[in-house]
Parts: sequence; C-alpha cells; structure tokens
Amino acid sequence: MSSDSSSGGSSVLGIFLGLGSLGAGAYHGFCDAQGILMPKENLEFALTYGPAMVYGGLGAITGGIAGIVGGGALGAASSDSGLEAITKGAGGAVLGGAAGATVGGGVGALKGGLFTLLGYGVGYLAGAVAR
Repeated sequence: MSSDSSSGGSSVLGIFLGLGSLGAGAYHGFCDAQGILMPKENLEFALTYGPAMVYGGLGAITGGIAGIVGGGALGAASSDSGLEAITKGAGGAVLGGAAGATVGGGVGALKGGLFTLLGYGVGYLAGAVAR
C-alpha cells in the first residue's frame, strides 16, 4: 500500500491528503475570485487551515513515534549497566518523542499549508479567468 519513503515513494494516504489540500485551496480560491461567499464561516476556516492541521497532526504522530524509538535506543546504548540503560533509554525516549513530534508536526503543517496555498492560487486564477 505504501512505498519506502527513502526511495522517494509516496503513500496512498499522502497522495489523497495532497489532493485534498490542493482541492480545498482551489475551491476557496475560486470562490474568492468569483466573489462567492462561503455558506458557513466554519467552512472557510476548514478549507483554509484544515489541511495544514491534518498534515501537522499526522507529522507529529509519526515524528513522535520515530523520536521515541530512536531516542530510547540511543539513550540505552549510551550506558553500561542495566538500570542505567533503562533510565537513559526512558529519558532519551521522552526527549526524542518531544523533539520528533515538534519537528514532524511543523514540517507536516508547512507541507499542508503549501499544498493549500498552491491550490488556492490555481483556483483563484481559474476563477478570475472564468469571470
């Protein structure tokens, strides 16, 4: 279902999220260019910030899990005794999880925002031409 990300492949979920972000931005841009008011204020908020929030949330989860595993392994490997390995492994997992979630969430939100912005530009241009 998904390719190895180190080979440059994209997952099916990533493709759908990208298309959804582009589509949300395009719809919002088209409506703005045509002067069409959004039927609900919540819809405008969802189309503007929703894709970035979804990407950011998934990035935080993925980054946090990777940070927990990597930080825990690194902390445990840097010790000599069993109890010290557990203590350092737990500390590394906490720090790694927090750092991974922060970086992953930030990168994910930026990616979602850029897709939405690109879609908005295309939709606005299409709406201006159609006008």
